[in-house]
Amino acid sequence: MSQAFNRAVQLHRAGNLDQDELVYRQLLDDNPNHADVLHLLGVIAHQRGNPARAVALIRRAVAIDDTNPIYHCNLAESCRVSGDMPEAAAHSRKAIRLLPHHADAHNHLGLALQGHGNVTGADVVMRYTLSYPFGISMTRGYPRFNPGEYSTIDLLVRGDNDATIVIGADPGATMPKPAIEHLRRTPTIVLDPKVTHTSRLSRVHFTTAPAGISAPGTAYRMDEVPLPLRPALKSPYLSDEEVLKKIVAAVQRRPGWYPKAHSGTPVT
Repeated sequence: MSQAFNRAVQLHRAGNLDQDELVYRQLLDDNPNHADVLHLLGVIAHQRGNPARAVALIRRAVAIDDTNPIYHCNLAESCRVSGDMPEAAAHSRKAIRLLPHHADAHNHLGLALQGHGNVTGADVVMRYTLSYPFGISMTRGYPRFNPGEYSTIDLLVRGDNDATIVIGADPGATMPKPAIEHLRRTPTIVLDPKVTHTSRLSRVHFTTAPAGISAPGTAYRMDEVPLPLRPALKSPYLSDEEVLKKIVAAVQRRPGWYPKAHSGTPVT
């Protein structure tokens, strides 16, 4: 297997992706848990313009070997191209922790943060409230963590959610077309100080006071140091928090909905 793998790597470096992929698949048939082969098949998928498949393959490699910084680095880039900036940033940081001087990992982190700003604060708050940084489901009343299943981009592409509230982000500008189309088809609410791509396809847009400028809050540096912010300017608009509280209160005032039983059969 070692000779075949080395031959496949040489073909890959030479740009012969078709023959290279065939050898990798033969190796994978012999050993379905060959992390290097899964990773390199993911790299080929990325090179061929299929980042979603690349993410799926490299995730499998990471599940087998979570200590390889190259896996995390390339997974970060495929996540970024797929539009999943939080997961791209998370894997970039993981690669940097494993190999602090990894230049590509630092570059991928910068590109991921450029997409939706610094996501450190969201990661920190989610970790200390729910124990996980992202990719969390609360549908059973307790947090379940599974990035491949519960990440925003995965939910939207599969069409699993009935409605979406977008706060401080613009997924309509970066996510793949299936995710954007699902936002367009279903009720989408946007809270943002300015009009964004997502605002234009949403059902409702709330203009809110800019956090840290016209609304108080806490920002987090990239090294996770919190910085309390006091508003310097007044705004006629409510903050994101105030709008969310009003939405929750309005929903709680509405009577609960229960499906009706048919033909005398009780609903369980």
